[in-house]
Amino acid sequence: DYLKDYCERLWAVDKSSECIEACRQRFAAASHVHCCLNDGRSLSMIPNASIDFVFSFDSFVHTSRDIVEAYLRELATKLKIGGKGFIHHSNFGEYANTRREQLPEALAKPLIKAKILDWAHHRNPSMTAELFRVLCEQNGLYCVSQELVNWRGRRLIDCLSLFVRSDSAPQNATKIIRNSNFMREAVRIRRHRRRRA
Repeated sequence: DYLKDYCERLWAVDKSSECIEACRQRFAAASHVHCCLNDGRSLSMIPNASIDFVFSFDSFVHTSRDIVEAYLRELATKLKIGGKGFIHHSNFGEYANTRREQLPEALAKPLIKAKILDWAHHRNPSMTAELFRVLCEQNGLYCVSQELVNWRGRRLIDCLSLFVRSDSAPQNATKIIRNSNFMREAVRIRRHRRRRA
């Protein structure tokens, strides 16, 4: 809803017909918003080199490597030179082979409930921040920065990645921020906004 007021054209794409139908109803009065059903990999409905800004939050955290790669391949052709992408994706793969993840579910579940261990929030174990950078590079994109963040726990299981087409910017080392205070910051911002409202 927020982004539609700041663009000439907005593409909302999802593989869920229920989601797209809800978007079509919500944005029915906004003729510049295009809600499109896809196969979960393709952006063929969007013209090449037409996108200024890509935004995805709380969706790619559940998505496997092959689907992330398919979308990055598509976005490399859909982004304009100078266009930017912001994707919130899983970094759970960084922890997938740790001893904690090898615990039997019968043991892990009560430890999670007692808040001794944190929950994985259904994050996909096939993705990491590092792999996202590699996939960007392999598909003609450059990952400018990444913020690895926690999600109601101690482990940095999520990543916020900012990327551009490789021909858009000088390729310095990706700026990487490890932010274990992300959820505390989110709570503080929410409280501040409520006080102002």
